[in-house]
Amino acid sequence: MILCCGEALIDMLAVPVPGGTEAYLPHPGGAALNTAVALGRLGCPAGLFTGLSEDFFGDQLRAHLRDSAVGFDTSTTSPAPTPLAFATLRGGEATYAFYDEGSALRRLDHFPKPIGLAEAFCFGGISLSHGRCAETFERMFTAVPPGALRIIDPNVRPALIRDESTFRSRLRRMQECADLVKLSLDDLNWLAPDTGPETFAAALLKKRPRLVLVTQGAEGATAYAKHGKICCPSRKLTRPVKDTIGAGDTFLAGFLAELHRMKALDPGKVAALPSSATRKALQFALRAASFSVTRAGADPPWRAELD
Repeated sequence: MILCCGEALIDMLAVPVPGGTEAYLPHPGGAALNTAVALGRLGCPAGLFTGLSEDFFGDQLRAHLRDSAVGFDTSTTSPAPTPLAFATLRGGEATYAFYDEGSALRRLDHFPKPIGLAEAFCFGGISLSHGRCAETFERMFTAVPPGALRIIDPNVRPALIRDESTFRSRLRRMQECADLVKLSLDDLNWLAPDTGPETFAAALLKKRPRLVLVTQGAEGATAYAKHGKICCPSRKLTRPVKDTIGAGDTFLAGFLAELHRMKALDPGKVAALPSSATRKALQFALRAASFSVTRAGADPPWRAELD
């Protein structure tokens, strides 16, 4: 199983209504939830560790997880509210306003023992931005046993960062100790604006990471390993783009689902992954992501839709 550790929230998506104004529709979201849901829909055993609320939005999130075959028995439950992210779309790209003070996520202060819990653990998103929940997730990351695969996707949201120095230090520690690091160009531009993807990846590969994935939007993605890099273009879309919400999460899930299918969900096997297998996983990940952008909100494809 792959356990996704991080936020589950409600994306409030702006939609036009008569009179020239907008209304907001609630969609399940959050980087960890999106990744877990995409994994479950792709047929990969998946779980979610997060803080879930007892409110009706929490009920919506639990139903969404059940429908996508994602376990959440390790998650905590709290009367605190569900975090909300109001998203405004311009050209398919989302701009967010987050409301999560005192939320079920921010109150998370303990975690289950990782030993024997999963083959792989995936961290990242706004859960690492600030507060005691960020410290909780980092402690859990550190507690993951050496034989399990540690994955991090920072999914940087600058608007939520309270203490930039602390956040940068946390990400640096976690990235340097991860086995697989996934980044977008936006992440890189924030983390190291004067450093190109290849240079950034090379520096990480001198530490623990075995593989660094960099997504480049419509241009595709590149995998960097100690033996070289593999570039893979995106598939040509046959349907119009609705929005890019959750596309990066779906990409990561697609790549991990292929690793699971190849029985390569451990640090040693990721390090020894042949170029042909890496390329195949990239292609599948891009295919899954390209499907998700044709639907509103984070709505990853099911395996049958990609076969």
